[in-house]
Amino acid sequence: MILPKVDQDKLKGIISFELQEFLPIDPKMYIIDFKIIEQIRVGEIEKYKLNVAALSKEEGQLYHDLVHELGKEPFALDLTSNSISKLFDSDRSINGTVREIEKKTIAYIDIGYSNIKLHIIEKGVLKFTRNIDGGMKPLQVDNSKIVESDHSIELIKKWIGSLEQMFKFYTSRETERKIDHVFLLGGGALIPNIDQHFSDNMGVSVEIIQEIENLELQKESFDCSVPVYLNAIASLIRR
Repeated sequence: MILPKVDQDKLKGIISFELQEFLPIDPKMYIIDFKIIEQIRVGEIEKYKLNVAALSKEEGQLYHDLVHELGKEPFALDLTSNSISKLFDSDRSINGTVREIEKKTIAYIDIGYSNIKLHIIEKGVLKFTRNIDGGMKPLQVDNSKIVESDHSIELIKKWIGSLEQMFKFYTSRETERKIDHVFLLGGGALIPNIDQHFSDNMGVSVEIIQEIENLELQKESFDCSVPVYLNAIASLIRR
């Protein structure tokens, strides 16, 4: 969303009004928050380019109640897209190699049980995020080890088809836009050779996130898989 540059107190009211033009919702029934991505000039007018998030108060209350039932006190409500963007907003070592996050456009694909989340971070700034129907549910994975199969390969190809449409949409919005690299995370990243299937079919280098600079996990205390826990880890960053 692009809006005139005003005080942030006024900005929230403008966003609530403008949001009704984008979505058929009553803003009073939603928790609305925003993040200023960058300041731009349109003609002679200074404007903000914003990421805006809206969560129904009913759903927010469910999360609030769940935390209370666990005997804890909730202190923050965050989106996976925002958490991931905070974790990967500057150059850092991933899988033992320093990545030029501040110069490149990198796609982070989170393959979950019932959907796939795509986050595109351009030069350290979250520019695009989409939820795609799909996920690992058709594999009917239980606690046993995930194996590569004809079924999983066909499912991966289906995911790639949906993701490529999103990539084309994103890169077509501006000239010279391209995806420089792809990182996989989530439970689906545990499918054997999934990174190779993605790379072969998408024509871009693809890796599973296994290790991140300054992140140390006590692996002896539980069965720890970085791709699976990465969203939870990223949510701990409060800024």
